[in-house]
Amino acid sequence: MRFPYLRRVPLLCLIPCLFSCGGMMNKGAVISAQKFYDKGQYDKALRQLAIADEDNTEAMLLKARTYEAKGDKDMARAHYKVLAKRYPDSAEGIVAQQKLH
Repeated sequence: MRFPYLRRVPLLCLIPCLFSCGGMMNKGAVISAQKFYDKGQYDKALRQLAIADEDNTEAMLLKARTYEAKGDKDMARAHYKVLAKRYPDSAEGIVAQQKLH
């Protein structure tokens, strides 16, 4: 091939897509988990939340609420604590702090 560097161009073009697609998948997992939560299907909601990025505060709060709805107060409290400690100034962190008091 006369221009061997051209073989790398398509791969380089995909790299930004891989990062942006992750955000879409993350948001989709939270939306899906919220639907399961609303239907009372808490185990399915937790499975969807396992896909979400662990730094997604919306997912973290929904996970804590899901454990609380399941009656697992210890797991709910643990998730609220992590959220309140890592993101104390976020809306979700403030909700977590209120739940802990």
